[in-house]
Amino acid sequence: MQIKKLAVAAGAAGALALSLVTAAPASADYAPSSGDLVGVGSDTLQYAGDFLADGDHVSDAGYNSGGFVNKWVNFDATADANARLAYGSGGQVGLGLASANTAGSSVFCAPGTGTAKGTGNANANSNGNTTCQLNPTIVLRAGLNPVQRPNGSGAGVSAMVKDIAAGAAGGNIDYARSSSNKFSSFATGTANTVTIGTEGVYMLASTTTNAVALSAQQLSKVYGANSTGTNGFGTTGCPTWGDVGVTGANATQTILPLLPQFGSGTRSYFIGIMNPALTESTLGNCTRTVEENDPEAIDASSSPANAIEPISGARLNMFLGLNGTGNNNLTGTGTTAGSKYFVDPSCVYGDNTVTTAQGGNTGLGTTAVSCGTAQTASGTLAKAAALAPNVAPFKTAGNASDANPIWIGSRPLYIYVKTADISSSAQFQAGINQNKIRATLANPCSGTSQTGHVYVANDPLCSTVGGVTYGQGGQPYIATSAGQALISAAGINPGYTFS
Repeated sequence: MQIKKLAVAAGAAGALALSLVTAAPASADYAPSSGDLVGVGSDTLQYAGDFLADGDHVSDAGYNSGGFVNKWVNFDATADANARLAYGSGGQVGLGLASANTAGSSVFCAPGTGTAKGTGNANANSNGNTTCQLNPTIVLRAGLNPVQRPNGSGAGVSAMVKDIAAGAAGGNIDYARSSSNKFSSFATGTANTVTIGTEGVYMLASTTTNAVALSAQQLSKVYGANSTGTNGFGTTGCPTWGDVGVTGANATQTILPLLPQFGSGTRSYFIGIMNPALTESTLGNCTRTVEENDPEAIDASSSPANAIEPISGARLNMFLGLNGTGNNNLTGTGTTAGSKYFVDPSCVYGDNTVTTAQGGNTGLGTTAVSCGTAQTASGTLAKAAALAPNVAPFKTAGNASDANPIWIGSRPLYIYVKTADISSSAQFQAGINQNKIRATLANPCSGTSQTGHVYVANDPLCSTVGGVTYGQGGQPYIATSAGQALISAAGINPGYTFS
């Protein structure tokens, strides 16, 4: 695969109705007990949560390996371990997407026909800013009815806000993952922020792309353009490569800008850092919406050679077999690929001989096998795909290096917890005097401990590790060396701060 190492400095929302009616759960996921730790939200952070709970693909054990009665349950943003969308006939989306709907309206459209490899041509719908998805559901707690699975930062935070508002009737969501700062969504005094690390945001393009490096100003004009009228370059309709300075045969080719689904933290972050920054209301209808962090969306788009797409740097690391510092995730040194997480979903369990004639894609493996290269010594069940057929990262104009981008830098990644839960007296695990939040995500030297101790300045029950002061019991799991290694395996440059 050709990689253009020119990187950028750069996660469908739906309101979650709290379900409090007792019912026998029927769910593809484990239905958590009342004592479990439960989180929802961002696609970008979902693998960090998965790994923290259950361990990673490079042999690091997670919290649940301790054999505790109460579990850490991290609901993924989508109902697929490869983070692809599911589609259904007549999928409905609404929420007033830019240049497509009036505020609050709903749109019914033909179902997406994404391939086995990714969400694919979800972006080919006639309504450019919607995706026709199934709206999969989850059971937040055993005994409750299914609710819509929160997909993305906005959906996860919105769900947690509603859970807080439900008061004593809530308590179904303990934390929300977010790849953009959504702290203002919470009422004052109801939530706290845990920053788990940082990542960059890159642009993807086909390795046979017509794309050239674009500045923040050019990206703003491209993503803000409409198919009718004069665009920001002074020409009519959707911008061409000629509008950004390309000459020759490709100059007349129309740029196809792809953008993550509405409610995605990556979406809101990306449109906010263009220059000038865009908003949902100023995005143009030349932009097409796809599930975030899906590199296959480029190959399956209507014009792969002209498509560009922002992607989480953490997800890119996972596709490439790198950890959060950009090094091999097995050795911790060097930038050669380690163990790649994602598998080719066209491969049947235990069978690594799916051919093109059987629906396989030779771009994900050798000329005869679509399942990729073995990750493990057994080499039969654990198969990893490349980034995606013909897809590579490219850099925006003016960036000196991946390590020192000019206009995007790295962004922090967040987990929001309920302030009231930090001082809860409910013991998470037998024999351990900590509640679920202090044991796992945030144990500040403030508030009230699980045993009722009220922390004071220079409290003797607090301890400092690595310059961070923690409450009784020390570091929460996420801040330990084991937790930090699991976050890094998810492609995030790990860290820990509480505010």
